[in-house]
Amino acid sequence: MIFRIEAPKNTHEIIDFDVLSMADMLGDKDFKLVRRLSNSNVSIADRWVKPSCGFNKKYKSKTEPSDVSLWGSFLLLSPLAYKSLSSELSAHGEFLPIDLKDKDWLLFNCLALGAESLAECVTHEAELEKLVFDERKLADKFIFKSALEGCKTLFCDDRLKIAVTQLPACGVNFNTNLVEQFLVL
Repeated sequence: MIFRIEAPKNTHEIIDFDVLSMADMLGDKDFKLVRRLSNSNVSIADRWVKPSCGFNKKYKSKTEPSDVSLWGSFLLLSPLAYKSLSSELSAHGEFLPIDLKDKDWLLFNCLALGAESLAECVTHEAELEKLVFDERKLADKFIFKSALEGCKTLFCDDRLKIAVTQLPACGVNFNTNLVEQFLVL
């Protein structure tokens, strides 16, 4: 089964690191690179300089932060999550180190694309209404994006879901509805 990885409702990103800080760190003065990051598969490891940041002021938790959470289209991994998941994730993207309150956390930039079953996907007025992947072609994919969906969302199969939910603190949800629905009023 394929899942869309999503942030839980009414939550905030854990880290206090924004796109402007990222652009500055990457030397992206015209913001062309950071604008493409959320809708493409661009490697940035060669330009990455390990930033230091704290927790987002809006992030409020009485417990330790989640071992796995989302930061835009990146996965944010605690040291424990990295140790548990890195061998499976490494073939599908790059790890970008972050110093979060003097601990080594990592952002995972997924660079793998899943194979959509185009005959089963549905678009209406340029909006994707139904997304279906060819699961036979995903046997070697642990995590991936969809070019048809615009590379904005992370998807996975049961293997990643099981591995993540076995960690002490999981900060993502796994949704079988692969296309996020927006209510238009």
